Amino acid sequence: MELTIPLTAFLGFDRILPSEASKDSTQVPSPRILQPIRFRIGAVLGQRLVIECKADPGLPDDFALVYWLVNSTFPEVAYTDGRVSETEESVSEDGRVIQRSLVFKSVTAEDFSSTFTCVISSPAGLDQRTVTLMHNHTARFPTPSPTPNTKPRREQ
Repeated sequence: MELTIPLTAFLGFDRILPSEASKDSTQVPSPRILQPIRFRIGAVLGQRLVIECKADPGLPDDFALVYWLVNSTFPEVAYTDGRVSETEESVSEDGRVIQRSLVFKSVTAEDFSSTFTCVISSPAGLDQRTVTLMHNHTARFPTPSPTPNTKPRREQ
C-alpha cells in the first residue's frame, strides 16, 4: 500500500484558511504605460519628432524593460538607415518611472501608415500602448505688409 501525503500538508499550509491566506498575500502591481496618453500623435512631414514612453514598473525592479516596436518589429530592423531610433532607457530617482523615447530624424510619408508600440515587460506582467501618426500641417500666415503712413515705434 502506498501512502500519499499532499505537499501542502507536509509544509504546514493545510492549516491556513482561504480567508487568512488572502489577508497575508501581497499582490505585486503590474507594470503600466503612463505616456503616451493619446493614440494618435501629430507630426509634420520632414520634421524631427520625439515620442516619449513613460512607464511605471509597478515596483522598482531591475528586471523591467521598456522598448519600442514599429509595425511589430524593433526600430533598428524596421529602419536600417537609422532614421528612427530609440533613446537609452532612463529611470527616475525614485525608480517609479522608466522612460524611453522614439526619435524620428525626419518624418516621412511611410511613417503615417505605421504603428508604434511602447512596451513595458517585467516578471509582474506586460503593458503596451500603440500610437499612429496623423498629419499636423504647420500653420502658415502671410507676412504682414506694412500699413501705409505708419512709423516704427521708438523705444522710450
